[in-house]
Amino acid sequence: MSIDDILNEQRKWLNEAAGRLAKPDRPEDILAMPLAFRKERVGEIDARVKQLEAQKQEMIQRYDAAIAAERAEMEQLARDIDWDKGGPVPAAGTATTDVPPTTTEPKIRQRARTRPAGGSG
Repeated sequence: MSIDDILNEQRKWLNEAAGRLAKPDRPEDILAMPLAFRKERVGEIDARVKQLEAQKQEMIQRYDAAIAAERAEMEQLARDIDWDKGGPVPAAGTATTDVPPTTTEPKIRQRARTRPAGGSG
């Protein structure tokens, strides 16, 4: 192998190494696009990412609302179960001076009297 062959191989290797450092690996279809189209595509991708992030936040809020509704129903059911065990139980964080009814009227009427006006649960 001559010195010229060695130098040519070395030059070739250096050019390839310099190209790898300067440009990231890109698919051929992106390389074929003109620079203006690539810049436009960056803007489109950025807008799509922002849209997806907004949709993600909306979905998180929907899940949080659904979880809160389920927990509220679970708390109401727990209070109802406690009622059946031994009388009314105040909602968490509220104080009451109500005395459990001592009459023999059915529990459903007793519950209806202790529920807030206009409330369904």
